[in-house]
Amino acid sequence: MIKTISRMTPTSRGASAFLPMILGCLMVGCGPSRDPNLPATATVRGQVLYNGQPFTQGTVTFHPSGEGNPGVSRLDTEGRFSLSTYGSDDGAVIGEHVVTIDVPPPLDGEDSSQAATIPAKYANVDTSPLKVTIPEGGDDTLELVIEK
Repeated sequence: MIKTISRMTPTSRGASAFLPMILGCLMVGCGPSRDPNLPATATVRGQVLYNGQPFTQGTVTFHPSGEGNPGVSRLDTEGRFSLSTYGSDDGAVIGEHVVTIDVPPPLDGEDSSQAATIPAKYANVDTSPLKVTIPEGGDDTLELVIEK
């Protein structure tokens, strides 16, 4: 009679016990990423300019005129943004939007003379002159221009 000897160490036995659990967790992440009943979104990327220069502070928000959540993004050091609505970088709801730009006040101890300011009308959905229509194919070259 031939006897086989297992060469599994206690560590490898523990790792093999966790393998099915790890694979199960990975497979759960392969399903639909969001509720199919939510309004469709399309990729939206662009840049905010003020006085011809990139505006680099604050948050840009696309408020849909119909159903759906707003799309939001922080502005980077070049004034660029990539909107997220229901998931990271999924864009904005397809259709018409009013765009607002929020600039945070300076933190305690920061030099308030260096804080970025834009006209207050851009921070309010009722007064912002920025209006954008997002097509089904999205828009990755959007340019938002802030005027005095």
